Amino acid sequence: MALRYSDYKKVSFTASDGSYEIGTIGGTKFVSVSTLLLATQDCWVKFNDDSFFQFVHKDDYMDFDRKLYKITYKQDALGGDLEIWAEGNQSR
Repeated sequence: MALRYSDYKKVSFTASDGSYEIGTIGGTKFVSVSTLLLATQDCWVKFNDDSFFQFVHKDDYMDFDRKLYKITYKQDALGGDLEIWAEGNQSR
């Protein structure tokens, strides 16, 4: 089954939390069923409206196969990027 929507975003870390809604760049917000993350520095992410953050190691690809529509990210220090690849077939 082909996935209808695809999105890519590279975000830079700042001292405060940031967030990205899947599909904003492409113009159609959607629910991702397959999401891949790559961070250039250790960071923390949480998904949708979760109350806890998960740790992401720098330079390790992390693949998430769950329905996501928003990613919130933070890092203790400045100077890193987080790349987000998302694919899905349900618009929001």
